[in-house]
Amino acid sequence: MPEGQRHYTRKKKVAVVMAAAASSVLAAAQEAGINESTVRYWLKDPELASIRDRTREDMADEFRVAAHLAVARLVALIPTMDARDLTVLASMSTDKSQLLSGGATSRTETRTLTDGWDDHERGALKDAIDAELAKREVEA
Repeated sequence: MPEGQRHYTRKKKVAVVMAAAASSVLAAAQEAGINESTVRYWLKDPELASIRDRTREDMADEFRVAAHLAVARLVALIPTMDARDLTVLASMSTDKSQLLSGGATSRTETRTLTDGWDDHERGALKDAIDAELAKREVEA
């Protein structure tokens, strides 16, 4: 083995790859005291990548279960406990489940101001905007 090169057991590699799947490559590398590029190299190894993917899927399933359990417990404890902490747990578990399974982690809606307006109402708004713009143009 060339000087300065370290040998890691398969068990160590698997543990670091699993940690990278659970958090990030940088965090796993720092925690293990291993160069980040080494961890990235391991993640490209087909066998270790397969382990990483299985780990991610397993974690997604576990977070789904945790989200369901947290919600069930929240419902049962609402009358007797401060629900804020359990709401945070349910929210975090749901977010992690969605993130790890590739589901949506945000939602965007678009509405038009004039949704439901008739042509007369839209025309009146257009006239008011045009008048305001003309007034500003004269003042400038």
